[in-house]
Amino acid sequence: MNFEPRTAASIGLPYLYHCQRFNLERVRSVIVDKKFYLSRPSAFNDPWDCKPCFDIDLSDGESVKAHAAYFERCDRKLNTLLAKPNSRSGQSAFAKTDRFWNAVSDRCTGIHEAIDRRYRIYCLAGSPVVPLTWAHYAASHTGLCRQFSNDQFFGLAFQVQYRDRYPSLSLVAEGPSALEPLLTKSSDWSYEEEFRLIVQERGEAAPVDTLMTDNHLISFPDNSLRTIYMGCQMSEADRLAAPRSPWQTQEGLWLEDDRRVEQGREQAVKADEDQTVCRL
Repeated sequence: MNFEPRTAASIGLPYLYHCQRFNLERVRSVIVDKKFYLSRPSAFNDPWDCKPCFDIDLSDGESVKAHAAYFERCDRKLNTLLAKPNSRSGQSAFAKTDRFWNAVSDRCTGIHEAIDRRYRIYCLAGSPVVPLTWAHYAASHTGLCRQFSNDQFFGLAFQVQYRDRYPSLSLVAEGPSALEPLLTKSSDWSYEEEFRLIVQERGEAAPVDTLMTDNHLISFPDNSLRTIYMGCQMSEADRLAAPRSPWQTQEGLWLEDDRRVEQGREQAVKADEDQTVCRL
């Protein structure tokens, strides 16, 4: 199966949603500072998430050459037999050593760790009315859900692909397929209909032009946040703190608990009518 990542912008959804447990500090950061927190992959609740599985056929001569060249580019200290770049005889010699086999094994494990150091991910969904999403990510409906416009910023989020079996990848893959382990989940999670905003942590980033986080935080455009839905099981203390503390100074926000939404979304609210809505 060919991997062809699709962005939220290319699909054309009007909004994207993010459910989470209530954390007043992060709520303030979003509303007041226009910044939100992105997680490491190791913080996800699926232990196989973002951990690629590699299928390396070292009986294939071309595959061996490609991997020897890969180690030359990535980490020359593992490949001391290659005194000069692109030395074919050196690649062949290195491929016959135990160090080559050890390097392949170590690199596969190291990639999992490198992914966790480098990438920060913000998980989004195409709908705010999936009960399991509220149960899993908004602490059994005690948290909240943010609605974001599918604009030039959030439109960069990629659609997650769901499969019965995780794909076997090439260690030397480049281009879009390199994103595949970050955008593939078990079909058991397909109810989430997830999109992911994938960002690099600045201190660990590769030298490419991407969005960057600083200590897990990133700024977003002023008009991207449209609505905040409060869970039907949110505590009274959190419910009172939320609209009257960080949101009080936001122009146009409904401070009272309100179930109304814009025309055309009544059906969605009926499916989740016990969620409280605060609108920006």
